[in-house]
Amino acid sequence: MTSLVAPQLSAVCPTPAMPDSSLQSSQPVAEAVLQKEACKSKRVTDFFAAPQNTSENTIQLPLSACKVLKLDEVKDLRDEEVTAEMLVACVAHIRTLEAKLVAAGKRKEPASSTGPHTPAGAKKAKGDATAPAASSAPVSKKQTAMIIKRLITGTKQALKGVKFFKGGYDSTVRDAKTSDMISMPEFEAVFAGGKLIQPTPQNKPGSKVYIKEYTGTEATALLGSAATALKGELWLKGGAPTRGFGGFFGGGGGFSKGKKLGSTPLSITHMKVNYSSNSNQLSVTVSLLNGETGGGLCGGGDSDDDTCAYW
Repeated sequence: MTSLVAPQLSAVCPTPAMPDSSLQSSQPVAEAVLQKEACKSKRVTDFFAAPQNTSENTIQLPLSACKVLKLDEVKDLRDEEVTAEMLVACVAHIRTLEAKLVAAGKRKEPASSTGPHTPAGAKKAKGDATAPAASSAPVSKKQTAMIIKRLITGTKQALKGVKFFKGGYDSTVRDAKTSDMISMPEFEAVFAGGKLIQPTPQNKPGSKVYIKEYTGTEATALLGSAATALKGELWLKGGAPTRGFGGFFGGGGGFSKGKKLGSTPLSITHMKVNYSSNSNQLSVTVSLLNGETGGGLCGGGDSDDDTCAYW
């Protein structure tokens, strides 16, 4: 194949200004002309060849046999002083250093533009060493604390307007549901405990939806001190029979009305966690019971008070 000559590449070998014959002899002029001609005779493939005689601190430019680029002086070059030949030489030098690191086992081999092409959207084989290791990224304590904080906040919002009734028989468990978006590593870090319901070898082993259940003690330990500070609205349940003056001997009676009494501490009895690894959607259901366990309630008076309810 006939070699191609790139005349335009002679720009990287600037034409030396003809010196004043009165200041210099003809010998340096002749050497400069010879250098220019040698530069023009270089092939295109030579321009992209790896630089020769390269040391740790210098790079021999491929088209200028007499010119050496000092690496510690590159940062001081002005824009107009930087040539295409310098850039190509620097790239070749970097690739040479990368190859040495790969050979020494200190760096993974960089992807090559001439290597096998993976179609867009193609899945990598399971266990492929080149697959991204996003799941191996460590999750910090700060990240887990922020997730738990969001769950507590969501639980409090879900409890707004929910009534917890006073009395041993009327105390009831209420569910507070909240949701979030987290990654799989975050899910594994936050919800490491609990009982795995799905997937298991016996229950949908291939499912991408994870279901875990926690006892009240386990859930409280997971959510921390903020869980013990949860409070709900305490109400007196209406509908209980009441009696007025004179009791049941013609004194009349009726039914009590519901009444808000204030707030009551809540305790977690159960927690259920659902997580989809495909959508990163997290759903948490916390079951809570009010701590008020009193029997009957009279409105500040004795048993003859017409607001006294019996159940």
